[in-house]
Amino acid sequence: MITGSGDYADQRHRVDVAEVELTRRCMRAAGFTWAGVANPANPEAKEGGGVSIDYLRRHGYGLSEESAGAGPERFGPVVDDTALRRALLGAEDDLVELRSRAGVRYRYPRQGCAARASIAIYGDLDTWARISYLPQELNLRLVAQSKTDPRYAAKLQEWRDCMAAKHFSYDSPNAIVAGLTEAYRTDRRPLAERRAAEITIAMQDVSCDKQVRLSATGLAIRRENAQHLDAADRAEMARLSTLFATAERKIG
Repeated sequence: MITGSGDYADQRHRVDVAEVELTRRCMRAAGFTWAGVANPANPEAKEGGGVSIDYLRRHGYGLSEESAGAGPERFGPVVDDTALRRALLGAEDDLVELRSRAGVRYRYPRQGCAARASIAIYGDLDTWARISYLPQELNLRLVAQSKTDPRYAAKLQEWRDCMAAKHFSYDSPNAIVAGLTEAYRTDRRPLAERRAAEITIAMQDVSCDKQVRLSATGLAIRRENAQHLDAADRAEMARLSTLFATAERKIG
């Protein structure tokens, strides 16, 4: 659960799909056609990858996509955006706050169709929020720790060497996105041309990642370090894993 990998990646996707469907039914009953969808399944997440190869193959890093309009026509019939938002998320000022042990504060809607769908699956909003936010918070901590591990540093150098052999010079996968984002500020190429070049870099990035097992090594280190979290965090994750299993059984 903490690393979002292994079987949990598929399990969470199934629950998310069910939650979105319940939200859609609720919105339809309220008179709205809502176009929300669950994030696509990501097979790469099982082994620590952040983005699916299928997405990279079609979009690269998603930096060269046409800007989608945010108008009400996206949701079918023309509706008042304020009314749609209220039906989905409740009143803007009616929020619940969850504060983690590390002091991070998360705020989320108390009312609306999204909240009702979460309650239907998880039993209550507090359980939904803790499962949604707390494992990811711990995972970010583990990611930071893993990047200081000599084993990860060695794999990262192998990744750099692999990319260099393909005529790309970047310090890390994250540096690719940062570098392209900066370069695109003055890039005047047509989006289709820019996207094609971006996809080439993305596919070489993931190819090198798999070849040297960069993400897989990072995941192994995170899993190892997760065993050394303090007792309170480990107890909470065990409790949330049980609650998530209960939620998953509800959807069949």
